This record gives sequence, C-alpha cells and structure tokens, in this order.
Amino acid sequence: FDTVQLNAGCEWGHLWTDLPKYENGRLIVWRVVEQRVEDYTVSVTQEGITFVVTNTHDRPKNPPEQPPENPPEKLPQTGVLWWPVPVLAAVGLAFLVAGTLLKKRS
Repeated sequence: FDTVQLNAGCEWGHLWTDLPKYENGRLIVWRVVEQRVEDYTVSVTQEGITFVVTNTHDRPKNPPEQPPENPPEKLPQTGVLWWPVPVLAAVGLAFLVAGTLLKKRS
C-alpha cells in the first residue's frame, strides 16, 4: 500500500501508475481508505477507475451561543467617577451648618 497526503500543491489529487492488475493469477481489487479525522465524516466513492474522497466537517453537537441580533442601543457606563460625591456632600453640609449658625445669630 501507499500513503499520500493531498494538498493545494498537488491540486488535491494523486495518480497511481503501473499498478499490477493480477497477483498469483488473482485479480487485485484496489481501494482507497481515508484516515479518520475528528469532527469530519469521510465518504469514498468510485467512478470507474477514479476514487473520489470527500471530507465533510461535522457541526458541533453544542454550538456556541450566538450574540443577540439586536444588542441594547446604549451600553452600561463603566468607570464612573465617585470622588465628587463625598466632596459635594461635605460642601453641602458645611453650607447647611453655616446657614443654621447665621440664622441663630440674627
């Protein structure tokens, strides 16, 4: 037997020549066998003296989740600045205390 690896360089084909037709007076029946490749289904058909090998990629049993077709228009805001909140609260509290003290004096 012979092992051949097909690729674009050989135009995805191979031709065996000078194969014997008989051995010890018996007709030799030639066949092509494809090595098993994970996630592929192999089909070998014979058309006259030509063998056609077809590898079909199998779909995964658990396909990955598809993103939603209509994503939300506005994305959530990230990186919000929180440092002004305590500063403004302290300034507001200071004005409240100052206003209360000024009201008591008058």
